[in-house]
Amino acid sequence: MTAAGAKPIKDVLVSMTPTSTAGIIASIQRITTKTGQPMLFAKIEDLSNAMEVIVFPETLAKNPMPWKENNIILVSGKMSWRNGEPKLICDSAREL
Repeated sequence: MTAAGAKPIKDVLVSMTPTSTAGIIASIQRITTKTGQPMLFAKIEDLSNAMEVIVFPETLAKNPMPWKENNIILVSGKMSWRNGEPKLICDSAREL
């Protein structure tokens, strides 16, 4: 479950720079923003750990296809530690 440039989730959780990781989508929570646009929160897992990925409406609109439970994906983005919780803000994703 690796792709060129992808780091294990355990390494991404401590990353301070834009990064990529690969994992299986364990769960997806779809919501609608205040402006009526869809966005989602996905939990991805690999053999090292799990993390939440936030997919904002603009990113989701550009590439909605990989976001299905049990898909294996490569996700790129930057880490955010809002409220002490590590989350990856998705810039791009593709199914592996």
